[in-house]
Amino acid sequence: MPARTPPRWVTVPRLADVEERWATHPTRRALVTVAAIAVAAELVLAARIYAHGYGADNDTWLMLGTWDVLVDRHRYVASRPPGYLLAEVAIGALAEVGGHWLSNGASVGLGVATLVLLHRLVRRRTGTVDAALLVAVMAVTPAFVAAATTSIDYLYGLCFFLAGWWALERGSPTPLAAVLLGVGGAARLTYAPLGLVVLLAGPGRSRPRSERVAGALVVAVTTAVAYVLPWRAAGGLEFLSPDRPTAQGVLGIAGRALFKGGDLLGLAGSLTAVVAVVLALRSRGRGERWLLALLAVQLALWGWLPAEPSYLLPGLAAVLVWLARPHVGPATRWALVTLAATLVAYAFVDVRLVEIDHVNRYGYDTCAPTEATGARWRPHVRRGPLLDHPAMSDALRACNERQRAATSTRAAP
Repeated sequence: MPARTPPRWVTVPRLADVEERWATHPTRRALVTVAAIAVAAELVLAARIYAHGYGADNDTWLMLGTWDVLVDRHRYVASRPPGYLLAEVAIGALAEVGGHWLSNGASVGLGVATLVLLHRLVRRRTGTVDAALLVAVMAVTPAFVAAATTSIDYLYGLCFFLAGWWALERGSPTPLAAVLLGVGGAARLTYAPLGLVVLLAGPGRSRPRSERVAGALVVAVTTAVAYVLPWRAAGGLEFLSPDRPTAQGVLGIAGRALFKGGDLLGLAGSLTAVVAVVLALRSRGRGERWLLALLAVQLALWGWLPAEPSYLLPGLAAVLVWLARPHVGPATRWALVTLAATLVAYAFVDVRLVEIDHVNRYGYDTCAPTEATGARWRPHVRRGPLLDHPAMSDALRACNERQRAATSTRAAP
């Protein structure tokens, strides 16, 4: 049946005319203005965190302690199992030369590189605007912002993992990609299995079988080299056993994984992310299945050790790449815009439904509560993780500087 011609009195707007009117529409200008103000406010928080000190993660101080012992006593003592040699040496050496300004600066560089690599991965799968929107979600996630402005090891693994992934997708030699994935595993051991998934089931799957097997060996050897010192220091394989809060039982671990996992995006952000995923499932096109395998491995690792929400950053990257489609539906796009907005708000305001009680089962050594002892229903609002970061940093710095001063063997001036 031939297409019907609309009556003369019906005006059919051209797509170019609609886009032109939207480009000058007051609503669009208002949205752009609000978005610019919100991003600028989060950048101010990021700059404030960068300038304030080493950070609000007790692991930073443990890594600085590892550097002190390495320099003073010429002996390696892992900051915590299983050892984080790459970050321990890099952060310690940079802090020795330029204090937190230099060690935090390295994290800034890794953060920028991570966003560039993520953009290249999603840009291969979707349009320019949608690629920028997906990368923006990662860029405004408070856990990523904190990792990219403080002296912590999370981006040391994530950056090299994405670099190896991108090397495979752009057709670089398998050994080069395998070394990059192996360095990611050397930075954080959990990136080794994620790297193997990318190599064997992801973009590396198209490589000859012999190359994939050789690449897997390169990933394993490159990763293993970084754990020779922790192995020798421990005198056995005990260093591979993380200190899990097993006394809480299966139900306690599941609750911990759920509530601490939700801290990555916050309450509103987590709900919005679920909506975006559901809308993407209903839209045209399907995400790559191997990314679901990558996400499954990430969630299994998280379920085994649900310690810090930042552990889930590679999973967030996998979801963002999975959401990148040739045709991102308008509803999905608006869900992503809403997600980015809620993440910016989460940096300032943290809405919680449950209050969790903590204790420090290690005593003075960690200067921070480390284990949940109970939870109760109590909806409340508190300062967001980025707004509250400097106060947390001050408390940790005071405690750890006392500890380092008491244990350091360096001669007083």
